[in-house]
Amino acid sequence: MKLRIPLHQLRQRARRTAAALLLGGCAGSAAAADVVRLGGDDAFIPYTNQQSADGGMLAAVVRAAFRAADIDVQLDWQPPARSELDIRSGRLHAGFPVYRSPAREHDFDFSDPVFHTRQTVFARPGSPILLAEPRTLAGKLLCLPAGETPNERLLPAIAKGVLRLTRPASISHCARMVAAGRADFFVADVYQGQTLLRQHDINTLAVGATVEDTPLYVIFRRRDQEARQLRLRFNQGLAAIQRNGVYARILAQYPLMAGERERAAH
Repeated sequence: MKLRIPLHQLRQRARRTAAALLLGGCAGSAAAADVVRLGGDDAFIPYTNQQSADGGMLAAVVRAAFRAADIDVQLDWQPPARSELDIRSGRLHAGFPVYRSPAREHDFDFSDPVFHTRQTVFARPGSPILLAEPRTLAGKLLCLPAGETPNERLLPAIAKGVLRLTRPASISHCARMVAAGRADFFVADVYQGQTLLRQHDINTLAVGATVEDTPLYVIFRRRDQEARQLRLRFNQGLAAIQRNGVYARILAQYPLMAGERERAAH
């Protein structure tokens, strides 16, 4: 069964939210808020964490942005592939956190960037691949989880056959394969990768060069008027909490993010 906020209500709330934000406040504090069902990826530690009281840093940011637009969130923790199916069917209104990819662009619209991650090389100490330069890629084996899109900087080497791919089920498999010498490197957000290594007690890999900065988004169903209105309201709420300091205060609660606060806010 599809869960929909009636279109006329979305339009009314969007107009009220826009007016309130122009006045420097948050919409609808005295009125009952809309409720949306949101799919959250619990495997995106340290940015999301089902065991945390607030669901992790990005869950707190997304909730605050929706709340600034007078929308409450009901969060369903599940794998991103399941969330994408449920958004298509209408069981969920939106999902997060996700990277942009051509496959997702076919079915989903993307919010404004919620956070910028630093995609970084993880390899064995002393490996030239840690430099992430074209000359170091020849003949190497990149571990990339099934369904994920390679970083743009690596695409030319993959297209030429210079860089080979192996595709296990998850980034956790990649970490173990590189540690065991069955792949040369994997690429992950620097904090996600470091957290992953600690979780699996892997201390034989080094952190290399940053490949690229990659935004994370909330996704909404494409070609759907109500979803477009919801995305507009979320973007308005996100801009509001970035202006009024709520966004920065959320990041400040996470010591791991101390070096990222200024970068993420821009």
